[in-house]
Amino acid sequence: MVQFYRKYVYLCVCLSLMLICLSLTKNANQASISISNDGLSVGYQFPVMRGKSKSNEAKPLRVGFLGVEKCGTQALFEFARQHPYIYFLTGEHICKHPSNFKDESASFRDKYKVIAFRDNSCWKNPSAFDRHVSLRPHKIVILLCDPVYRAFSMYMHHVDFNPKDREYGSFDQCVSNEINYLDGIKLRILQGKTVKGSKRRSSFADFVSNVHGGPLPIVSLGIYSLRLVEFLKRYQRKDILILSGETLLKDPGSLMLELQSFLGLHPYITPKSFYVNASTNLHCMNSVSNHQVCLYKKKSRTRGENKPTPEPTVIEKLSEFYRPFNKQLYATLNQTFDWV
Repeated sequence: MVQFYRKYVYLCVCLSLMLICLSLTKNANQASISISNDGLSVGYQFPVMRGKSKSNEAKPLRVGFLGVEKCGTQALFEFARQHPYIYFLTGEHICKHPSNFKDESASFRDKYKVIAFRDNSCWKNPSAFDRHVSLRPHKIVILLCDPVYRAFSMYMHHVDFNPKDREYGSFDQCVSNEINYLDGIKLRILQGKTVKGSKRRSSFADFVSNVHGGPLPIVSLGIYSLRLVEFLKRYQRKDILILSGETLLKDPGSLMLELQSFLGLHPYITPKSFYVNASTNLHCMNSVSNHQVCLYKKKSRTRGENKPTPEPTVIEKLSEFYRPFNKQLYATLNQTFDWV
């Protein structure tokens, strides 16, 4: 009698749970009940969901193109935006001035597979993603180039667009001044002294990653290894694509194939999409929609033949300064570049 009572209670409990499950499903016709010979087993087969569930819908991949400035970021942006499934959000300096950011991803999620933004200031402010979680992309793309010639390109950019910057002197003078400035920062930190603008920062790496100062800051942005560590704290290595500005200049087709593979997109842009413009000696692109994409002539003002170059002594000075940081970069990424 006691054994029968236990079976009865067990069966009632199982039937009650089954009825609750039935009430939570929209298609109860697919439910089935099975009771074994011993009267103890109750089975329930859940219906197969039909149609799309909002939680299962494929959402666009959010990608940040983060620089580095003067490595060809404008060219990468112009070429990448020609892909039919990449949409770049509007707004500049998103990491520096989030109020300028206009999130349009909801409006285009049905049309594009990748919603991207481009902002070189994010390279200068890796902690911006901590303060503004809504800006945080799923993956990031970083374009690096030879830090020596990047510094020279940035100097030329400053003196061309802001004549007052000529007051800082020649390229050689600016490089010497900033290297001396950075060496002074190192010394103060080693001595346990605070540095202006960095009261809570206890290492040179923290200073370089979060503070940009000095006479004319053209050198510090090329210390890639220390800044990259900050992004590796926030992203897995597989979610960061490091591209070479030299490859973009010489062989943009292969670089775009690498980018599209990283984003999981069909390779609409191939090496056949590019040709060299005879008047500028720069690559142009025939887009998917059959219109030409060319950078204006002043781009790449310091790259290629018959372009101004820094003095050999300055090149050697910068190469010596960057050498330990470059070695650290190669070890961190397990990736080499043309400017080894």
